[in-house]
Amino acid sequence: MTFEEDIAAFTIRAVDDIRTLNRVVICKPPKNVISQLDLISLWEKRCGKSLTRNFLSEDQIIKLTESQSNLELEEDDLELSHLYPDYNYTPIADLIDVFAVKPLQIKRSALG
Repeated sequence: MTFEEDIAAFTIRAVDDIRTLNRVVICKPPKNVISQLDLISLWEKRCGKSLTRNFLSEDQIIKLTESQSNLELEEDDLELSHLYPDYNYTPIADLIDVFAVKPLQIKRSALG
């Protein structure tokens, strides 16, 4: 899970970086890669609410994962948080605050 502003900041840096030329570039900050169960637990903790959990059988999980694309880095691929370690991306707990606890107020367009 990555905040749009972080993706934009990484993209702006990567566009002008010769190291990214003709390379696969992935935005998958390691501190924001957590299991679904950990994400749900963190969400519950931050929001103060319990969520209903529906568990899947092993066969259901296998069917779901077979249809998912492989997002693992290959040898020549670049991960942006490693390429730009000076950039402080938004941690997962803060993202939950943005999405659930204190959602951002979206300003209406003058044309809308």
